[in-house]
Amino acid sequence: MPRPEAELTFEQPLGTIGKVVLFGNGAYQKLYKRDAGDSTHAAGFGYGGRVEVGPVHLGIAGHYGKGLGLNYALEPSDATLDYASALRKFDGYYAQAQVVLGQFDVFAGAGITRVFLGPNDLLKDANGNIPHSVVKSQTGINGGVVYNIKPWLHLDVDYFRADFAWFLGEKQHVDGYNTGLTFNW
Repeated sequence: MPRPEAELTFEQPLGTIGKVVLFGNGAYQKLYKRDAGDSTHAAGFGYGGRVEVGPVHLGIAGHYGKGLGLNYALEPSDATLDYASALRKFDGYYAQAQVVLGQFDVFAGAGITRVFLGPNDLLKDANGNIPHSVVKSQTGINGGVVYNIKPWLHLDVDYFRADFAWFLGEKQHVDGYNTGLTFNW
């Protein structure tokens, strides 16, 4: 089935020194249970903006909805669905800053996505325990440098740290390092 999605954007120049950009978006998708006539829907919205004043750029964004997923939109995972296939609610926030220094862009950001337990998640087994743990949050920070070799060729070096937490206390930490060239054509 088609998935209705929409985004509204607004951009306002700040004379010759910069600009302000705002956005809001939303999506709705009917979902069907495999080999059954049951259906439900995932829906959510996002919002944010950025301010650019000279070489300093600051952006913020957020989202909220049901069935959105942790890693990509409408992701079918243990975080998205409970054991009875009910969709969980999510929210998230992200901020990114960039400073342009000649041919170099230096940037850093931080964000979090949170998962909210539903009524089925609070049901306990015969021993009075919650039967399984669910991801509670995914937090990330990043930073890096882009060298703009030419207006159409960019070399990037960056770092990303992710921290995951579960409702029963488990934790996981992941570090990622990246470098590469981007060619605009």
